[in-house]
Amino acid sequence: MRKLIISLGIFIGLVFHLPSLSWAQAPVMREQLVYGLNIFNGKGYGGTFAPQSEDTIYLIADKDNAVSARMTLVYFWPITAKYMAGWQTLNEEVKGTLEILREGKVIKSLKKRDNCLYYPEGYWGETSILYTDEKAREAYEKYKKAVDEYYKAVSDYYKARMEYRKKMDEFLEKTKKLREAGKKLSPKEVEKMIPKEPKPPEAPKFYVTEPRKDYIINLPVGTYKIRIKAEDGTIVQDSEKNLVVFTSRRTGGTGYEIIPGNRWTKRESCDDPAKIIYAAGKNTLYFRPFHQDEYNELYYNKLEDPQNFGREERWRWVH
Repeated sequence: MRKLIISLGIFIGLVFHLPSLSWAQAPVMREQLVYGLNIFNGKGYGGTFAPQSEDTIYLIADKDNAVSARMTLVYFWPITAKYMAGWQTLNEEVKGTLEILREGKVIKSLKKRDNCLYYPEGYWGETSILYTDEKAREAYEKYKKAVDEYYKAVSDYYKARMEYRKKMDEFLEKTKKLREAGKKLSPKEVEKMIPKEPKPPEAPKFYVTEPRKDYIINLPVGTYKIRIKAEDGTIVQDSEKNLVVFTSRRTGGTGYEIIPGNRWTKRESCDDPAKIIYAAGKNTLYFRPFHQDEYNELYYNKLEDPQNFGREERWRWVH
């Protein structure tokens, strides 16, 4: 009887322990050909990727988009219910020509081109611009030069600071001796004698990524297919994808970010012209207007991440 109780206890313990073991296991990683995407989202550029589970890539029409085919390790992440890429483990370039097809005919064959992202307000700014070819190389060289000049200015600044401290010590010692000698200094005399503190240099306000080689896709509205043609003329396995290129339904709309005076952290967005703004009490409301465009909800959600969901019959404002 005692053995039966012990065995039953061990069995129950294993039953409750098994789920935790399954959660602790490393995700299964599979090597896949995926498309890395650095694409225009109506505001700037954002990065994502299209795993094998997604057969369609979505792009905004008449804008440059950087696309690359890569071999990487893909695994499913239950917390987000999405596939993730293990770029640090494997990130191998797939060589070849990207072919764009429409109605079964090849309409473009693209080679990889230099491209970079230019952030005029800095990396954390809202604006980003994709530069290609010579303009990309020039922008990066200009950024590198600005950074080099900044670091040299920082080095000169620290030297000037050391010299300033030395002169300040001499100034304090000199004024001390003058006071001990009974001489009084006027404010103007003190101002004339005191060393000028050096000002620290300003870092470059803009940021440019290092140029990389990608396929640059810029197409009018329509449905297409893409694939990678290897150097030997064969089509690379698993490289075929559908491509949907779309545009906004309405542009130049105005939305508002509404900031209550008594709750600065509780901000609301009013991005639908059909919405009505209700205010109660005597609280002050601050309105920050912004420009926005309206896109198909499914297309735009899939643009941001091919694994997102959306409804094709719905529309959303983007700002």
